[in-house]
Amino acid sequence: RGSINLTEKKSFRIAKRLLRGVLIAIAVFFLCCNVYVLVARHVFKNDMPTLFGIGAAMVVSPSMEPDISVGDVVVFGRSKAYAVGDVVTYYEPQSEIYITHAIIREESGTFITQGVNNDTPDPNPVSPEQILGKVLFTIPGVGGAMEFLQSPAGMLILFAALGLLIFLPELTEYVRGAAQRKRAGGTEPPEAESSQQSEEDEKK
Repeated sequence: RGSINLTEKKSFRIAKRLLRGVLIAIAVFFLCCNVYVLVARHVFKNDMPTLFGIGAAMVVSPSMEPDISVGDVVVFGRSKAYAVGDVVTYYEPQSEIYITHAIIREESGTFITQGVNNDTPDPNPVSPEQILGKVLFTIPGVGGAMEFLQSPAGMLILFAALGLLIFLPELTEYVRGAAQRKRAGGTEPPEAESSQQSEEDEKK
């Protein structure tokens, strides 16, 4: 039983360290992404930054429902070519917004797009240069959380969580060790205390 308990404890410690490492990696990833996005937006004035051709955008209209809903996050990637049926994220210069719609046809080197929930195509043709990328996958319902994590309060929470993940185990061990040392120092046997007192009396 003793060997089994030791094995279980060792496995638990390893699993706990692995989980801690994964959580730290996730927190660092989100922090790096947030810093990159904030610098791109506020320093380089790029409202829709991408990294290695990959970007993400939160959906704010129901034009692609039921395929893509409000609050979902679409992850898009730049492609060498686009075709009918592709769902793409592009910049609309007339309205100065980013739109994620499906390509329904090609016309004279441009694309005609439409939301699957809309009755009519988008009014303006889309050139290949306007397209940021093709939608690779959708993450349902995380848009609000992503937006919050990019706010000052969200960044503060991420920094605090990362600090706890890194330093809390060491702090816990330090406090536990200090408590053990205090208990050990305060429970000295009475005989030892008596002998020390008698030695002091003899010296006097």
